[in-house]
Amino acid sequence: MFGLAVAAGFLAFSGKESVGVTVEDARVFVETADLDVEFSRGDSVSQTFMLFGGTAVHHGNVVSKITLAGLNMSTARKIHRKYPDFYKCASPGAAMAKSRIKQLDIVPVDGSVLDVLEDALGEFNHNVRNGGDRICVRLKCAELKLERITARAVGEDMTKKFGQHMKRMLLVTGAEKLEAESLLAE
Repeated sequence: MFGLAVAAGFLAFSGKESVGVTVEDARVFVETADLDVEFSRGDSVSQTFMLFGGTAVHHGNVVSKITLAGLNMSTARKIHRKYPDFYKCASPGAAMAKSRIKQLDIVPVDGSVLDVLEDALGEFNHNVRNGGDRICVRLKCAELKLERITARAVGEDMTKKFGQHMKRMLLVTGAEKLEAESLLAE
């Protein structure tokens, strides 16, 4: 069963009640239902992204519990100056934004961080359907570099087999939901 989840590009810890993320200095350990995953952690930074979509994944063998499509706020501001409606598909600025949107595969450090991100994604989806304001998230995060994936039951190293699905992962230790309108005006 875990092979299917990993092959689909999803690896995540199991459930909010049992987050399964341990941070020890420059190492991050994620325990899923069947896997032990070890990362080295980069420096912590604060980044703000305007949301353009995403998905939360609630599966026992997913490392990235939530994936967001985000545009770095500094890039969003630059595009906004020339095309104030760039986030609308019909805008000439939409193509500029689309090519700069990043996939953010997120490993939340705990359930409270995941709650903030899921709330932001839910509000984003609601607002898109109802013409509301765009939503941004400010992340306190660090890039993760995969070191090892081990199938716990058999002790088999699965890094080479499934590691290519974990290219750009972020450990998020803090998250804040923000409305885009005020950030674009800065």
